Amino acid sequence: EEPFPILYIDQTVGDEQVARVAGLKGRRDNAAVAAALAHLAEAARGTENVMHPILECTRAYATLGEMCDALRAVWGEYEEAPIF
Repeated sequence: EEPFPILYIDQTVGDEQVARVAGLKGRRDNAAVAAALAHLAEAARGTENVMHPILECTRAYATLGEMCDALRAVWGEYEEAPIF
């Protein structure tokens, strides 16, 4: 049986993506991003459906990490309870 080849992704791919995100953050309207993220956090605190605020965030060019951080600040991070 032949071994499966290991997927190798060159570090330059990661470097290029970091540069693209930095460029996006420099070009976007950061006030609109902050407002959209605040709306997302407000919706997460209440009973509002968060899908519309998430779409608002994406239209303002908020990153996935920024959206997750806003939700994590409200809901916390899941930790599985150990079972013994």
